[in-house]
Amino acid sequence: MAGALSACTGDDPGPEPEPTVAPTPAPEPEPEPTAEPVEREDPEDFIRRWVEVSAAMQNSGDTTDYRSMTPDCEPCQGFADTIERFYAAGGHVKTNPWQIRDLELHGRVGPVREYRFVAETSQSEYKESADEEPRTSEENVYDAYVEIVRAGDSWHVRAYGEFVR
Repeated sequence: MAGALSACTGDDPGPEPEPTVAPTPAPEPEPEPTAEPVEREDPEDFIRRWVEVSAAMQNSGDTTDYRSMTPDCEPCQGFADTIERFYAAGGHVKTNPWQIRDLELHGRVGPVREYRFVAETSQSEYKESADEEPRTSEENVYDAYVEIVRAGDSWHVRAYGEFVR
């Protein structure tokens, strides 16, 4: 207060006295988090990822990722069994992911969400065993549904099916 008053009166208080105690160092700043914050996966993004993982499974024979997305889906697990059987017998699949159109939420019961969509497929080649000639499936359009349930920050497929056109 004396310094402020002397500035107003014109008196010169003289030099500031030297501190007798070393100043306390400033606290270290908090470290930045290194991990990205976990965001919940959007249901529609999950369904599109499931389609991509399905095509990757078919093209490689590795069912690990697909099975982890569909642990309670009987038709999905049966499909993964078929792919494993093809590859174990020396067969293969060459396909592209479906093109998803008109994906929309159809209903919700408790934790289950049902989405309906139109899936366009391209021509695929498959061979069930080493002894068999390759076969071709033609392009097609499916009206389909998928039921999903929350699984942590993502989703699981609970059921999948196609409607007759």
